[in-house]
Amino acid sequence: MVDIITKGNLYAYSTDHLLLMSGIDLSVNKLTGSIPPEIGNLDELVQLNLSCNQLIGPIPETFSKLNQIESLDLSHNQLSGTIPRQLTQLKFLEVFSVAYNNLSGCTPDFKDQFGTFDKSSYEGNVRLHGPPLEKTCTSASSPIVPPQVEENQEDSNVEDDAIFFAILAASFVAGFWGCIAFLSCHHTGLHIRSIMDGYVDSLTERILMAAHKRNRIQRRRRL
Repeated sequence: MVDIITKGNLYAYSTDHLLLMSGIDLSVNKLTGSIPPEIGNLDELVQLNLSCNQLIGPIPETFSKLNQIESLDLSHNQLSGTIPRQLTQLKFLEVFSVAYNNLSGCTPDFKDQFGTFDKSSYEGNVRLHGPPLEKTCTSASSPIVPPQVEENQEDSNVEDDAIFFAILAASFVAGFWGCIAFLSCHHTGLHIRSIMDGYVDSLTERILMAAHKRNRIQRRRRL
């Protein structure tokens, strides 16, 4: 039976016999591979225990067709993906466990039979969230920017501002002394002072305009 499960041929191997089975217990058998979706066609199945194996892959959506199932234990495997929401159609389910797998996403709706299962049915799946677990679907599924990332962005903005104004200051100093040198060679007295005043006013206005434009660009990026 181990080889049959491993190859995914459980249903195909002996359809006539399996359709009449009411219980399958293959726990602690070192089974590997994925769960055959054909198991979902076993209408008379009341108990299915595949726990404590090495099964991988998703939980078959066809399990929602196990209308008579009362106990479903898939715990302690390596199953991944989400828990099919269709499982809430199982009205006779009394025991359910997918604990200690690699499942993710939201738990099935907390209603009907699934409203009776506590967090022990889901524990050991670190990426699984929703009731009855402590992490809700809303908070866990909403991407949250880590504080460290925000701090890094703020530090980056501060560095950019420092570089920006350093360049402006350097340009001001270079232009100022360049103008002084030029006027010293060609002009004297009050005429030099008048020209310098005009230059300083013009350069100051340009600096303020550049800073204002940069602030507008940064605000747009934040939006």
